[in-house]
Amino acid sequence: MSTTIYQEYPDADKGVLEIYKNIEGVQKKFFPQNIDELVSAVVNELSSDKFYDLDECQWNVEVESDDAVERVEYVIGKILHLVQQVDPPPRGKLLYCGTASPEIMVPIIIESKSSDDLKVWRKLSHIVRYVINSQDSRRYVQALTVCGTKARLWIYDRSGAFSSKPFDIDKDWLRFVEVILGYYMMTDSELGFDSTIYYDEQTRQRYVKLPVIN
Repeated sequence: MSTTIYQEYPDADKGVLEIYKNIEGVQKKFFPQNIDELVSAVVNELSSDKFYDLDECQWNVEVESDDAVERVEYVIGKILHLVQQVDPPPRGKLLYCGTASPEIMVPIIIESKSSDDLKVWRKLSHIVRYVINSQDSRRYVQALTVCGTKARLWIYDRSGAFSSKPFDIDKDWLRFVEVILGYYMMTDSELGFDSTIYYDEQTRQRYVKLPVIN
């Protein structure tokens, strides 16, 4: 898989870059559109227990160190914990913050420094390559990088990668909640799996579904 990165370059792929000019375009195109009630419920819980400080515009995170990685991991863990308190709790996808695994649906790279440089992108590309090789029915992979307080949304296909412009997870905290819940609640198709390929548990064979033409 290529690790070519098309980031805010107007002469790359105009169709995809038109979507990636703003975060709203990415969420509208690739994210589930039926989770408003879930987002509202989680946001209300975050606000009621003052987990997010509206006056200081920052997350109230109790971690033993000031490490930015632990801070972001704690925030993501808190959001996903609150999701499970909803009745009935939704069955979500496995997000990634750690070592590579063939079950990972959405790779997430968290770095303490604020600049998301080429080293971070290469690290993400390496993990995405592992995911695509492990899940051969993936057409593309959704991913996220958080460097300091700056987050980017990514989508990788077998020709390269596209990234959104960064946004601040402290100042734009509602969007960060939407992004994490959006990744968590994505369908297989939204995650990039080819819906025409399915696995039969009994025969342990893969099959291709062809459309019926009358």
